[in-house]
Amino acid sequence: RLGSSYTVTYPAGQGERVIQSVSLYQMGLSIFGAIAIIVGAFLIYNTFAMTVVERTREIGMLRT
Repeated sequence: RLGSSYTVTYPAGQGERVIQSVSLYQMGLSIFGAIAIIVGAFLIYNTFAMTVVERTREIGMLRT
């Protein structure tokens, strides 16, 4: 009566689809969060490494 392009889904079936969509969304956010943590850790490491290099030069100049 509705045609072949329409599908009928029951509420129980929609719950499973929503759970799949939410789990996919959660996985995407987890991946994005992991990438953000890795980038943040690299930036912190780089900042401290540059600070140590600069301080080493300053300490070397003060000793001479």
